[in-house]
Amino acid sequence: MPDPTNVSGDIYSVVKKLFYTHWNRQPVRKLSVALSGLSDANTYQLSFLRTAKRREPWIV
Repeated sequence: MPDPTNVSGDIYSVVKKLFYTHWNRQPVRKLSVALSGLSDANTYQLSFLRTAKRREPWIV
């Protein structure tokens, strides 16, 4: 991902893309995703190269 995020929808989209890229069309019994090194919602990283709107996280 180009920028850090705590938006669940953004994370879900990346995980879904990774899954379909590597899935061999065989049955999947279990799939899990782990996140680490997270910051609280008050932390926001600014970028000098692009402007992005700050979005609030939501739970899937």
